Amino acid sequence: MRTARALALVLIIVVSASLLTGLFYTRLNLFYRRGVIIVRAYAMGSDGNPTQLTNASFSVWAWAPTPNGTMFIPIYNGTGPQAVIGPGRLVRWAEDWIRAYGRVAVSAFEPSIIIWV
Repeated sequence: MRTARALALVLIIVVSASLLTGLFYTRLNLFYRRGVIIVRAYAMGSDGNPTQLTNASFSVWAWAPTPNGTMFIPIYNGTGPQAVIGPGRLVRWAEDWIRAYGRVAVSAFEPSIIIWV
Protein backbone atom coordinates (compact mmCIF):
# COMPACT_ATOMS: atom_id res chain seq x y z
CA MET A 1 0.00 0.00 0.00
CA ARG A 2 2.85 2.38 0.85
CA THR A 3 4.46 1.68 -2.52
CA ALA A 4 1.19 2.41 -4.32
CA ARG A 5 0.86 5.75 -2.53
CA ALA A 6 4.47 6.61 -3.30
CA LEU A 7 3.93 5.73 -6.98
CA ALA A 8 0.78 7.87 -7.13
CA LEU A 9 2.70 10.73 -5.59
CA VAL A 10 5.55 10.30 -8.07
CA LEU A 11 3.09 10.41 -10.98
CA ILE A 12 1.63 13.66 -9.63
CA ILE A 13 5.13 15.10 -9.39
CA VAL A 14 6.05 14.05 -12.92
CA VAL A 15 2.84 15.56 -14.31
CA SER A 16 3.49 18.79 -12.40
CA ALA A 17 7.02 18.93 -13.75
CA SER A 18 5.76 18.34 -17.27
CA LEU A 19 3.34 21.24 -16.88
CA LEU A 20 6.29 23.48 -16.09
CA THR A 21 8.20 22.30 -19.15
CA GLY A 22 5.03 22.68 -21.22
CA LEU A 23 5.44 26.43 -20.99
CA PHE A 24 8.22 26.16 -23.56
CA TYR A 25 8.35 25.22 -27.25
CA THR A 26 8.68 21.49 -26.55
CA ARG A 27 5.63 19.71 -25.16
CA LEU A 28 5.75 16.53 -23.10
CA ASN A 29 3.16 13.79 -23.03
CA LEU A 30 3.21 11.36 -20.10
CA PHE A 31 1.58 7.93 -19.95
CA TYR A 32 1.52 5.20 -17.34
CA ARG A 33 1.15 1.85 -19.13
CA ARG A 34 2.04 -1.72 -18.20
CA GLY A 35 3.89 -0.63 -15.09
CA VAL A 36 6.17 1.98 -16.70
CA ILE A 37 6.08 5.74 -17.17
CA ILE A 38 6.39 6.79 -20.82
CA VAL A 39 7.44 10.34 -21.69
CA ARG A 40 7.18 11.57 -25.28
CA ALA A 41 8.34 14.96 -26.57
CA TYR A 42 6.53 16.99 -29.20
CA ALA A 43 7.61 20.16 -31.02
CA MET A 44 4.93 22.66 -31.91
CA GLY A 45 4.89 23.35 -35.64
CA SER A 46 4.20 26.72 -37.23
CA ASP A 47 0.66 25.51 -37.92
CA GLY A 48 0.15 24.88 -34.20
CA ASN A 49 0.07 21.10 -34.52
CA PRO A 50 2.45 18.96 -32.45
CA THR A 51 5.02 16.70 -34.14
CA GLN A 52 6.61 13.91 -32.11
CA LEU A 53 10.39 14.21 -31.83
CA THR A 54 11.90 10.92 -33.01
CA ASN A 55 15.38 11.44 -31.61
CA ALA A 56 14.87 13.47 -28.44
CA SER A 57 17.32 13.40 -25.57
CA PHE A 58 15.57 12.87 -22.23
CA SER A 59 17.14 13.61 -18.89
CA VAL A 60 15.25 13.29 -15.59
CA TRP A 61 16.98 14.50 -12.43
CA ALA A 62 15.79 14.93 -8.86
CA TRP A 63 16.91 16.37 -5.57
CA ALA A 64 17.19 13.48 -3.13
CA PRO A 65 18.24 13.05 0.49
CA THR A 66 21.51 11.16 1.03
CA PRO A 67 23.74 10.56 4.06
CA ASN A 68 25.84 13.49 2.78
CA GLY A 69 22.85 15.85 2.56
CA THR A 70 20.41 16.57 -0.25
CA MET A 71 22.01 15.93 -3.66
CA PHE A 72 21.00 16.17 -7.33
CA ILE A 73 20.76 12.58 -8.68
CA PRO A 74 20.00 11.19 -12.14
CA ILE A 75 16.74 9.25 -12.48
CA TYR A 76 16.85 8.59 -16.23
CA ASN A 77 19.02 9.57 -19.22
CA GLY A 78 18.37 8.37 -22.75
CA THR A 79 17.75 9.24 -26.40
CA GLY A 80 14.99 8.15 -28.74
CA PRO A 81 11.34 8.78 -29.58
CA GLN A 82 10.31 8.29 -25.94
CA ALA A 83 11.65 7.74 -22.45
CA VAL A 84 10.47 4.58 -20.69
CA ILE A 85 11.07 4.91 -16.97
CA GLY A 86 10.51 2.03 -14.57
CA PRO A 87 8.70 3.29 -11.47
CA GLY A 88 11.05 1.46 -9.10
CA ARG A 89 13.67 4.21 -9.17
CA LEU A 90 11.04 6.92 -8.63
CA VAL A 91 9.36 5.02 -5.80
CA ARG A 92 12.70 4.52 -4.01
CA TRP A 93 13.38 8.23 -4.45
CA ALA A 94 9.99 9.18 -2.94
CA GLU A 95 10.41 6.72 -0.06
CA ASP A 96 13.87 8.15 0.68
CA TRP A 97 12.33 11.60 1.02
CA ILE A 98 9.62 10.36 3.39
CA ARG A 99 12.10 8.32 5.42
CA ALA A 100 14.53 11.25 5.72
CA TYR A 101 12.10 14.13 6.27
CA GLY A 102 8.77 12.57 7.32
CA ARG A 103 5.31 13.34 5.94
CA VAL A 104 6.12 17.05 5.67
CA ALA A 105 8.37 16.12 2.71
CA VAL A 106 5.31 15.46 0.53
CA SER A 107 4.89 19.21 0.00
CA ALA A 108 8.54 19.44 -1.11
CA PHE A 109 8.26 16.84 -3.91
CA GLU A 110 6.92 19.07 -6.69
CA PRO A 111 9.98 21.26 -7.25
CA SER A 112 12.30 18.32 -6.68
CA ILE A 113 12.12 16.61 -10.08
CA ILE A 114 13.28 18.13 -13.37
CA ILE A 115 12.73 16.79 -16.90
CA TRP A 116 14.93 18.13 -19.69
CA VAL A 117 14.31 17.34 -23.34
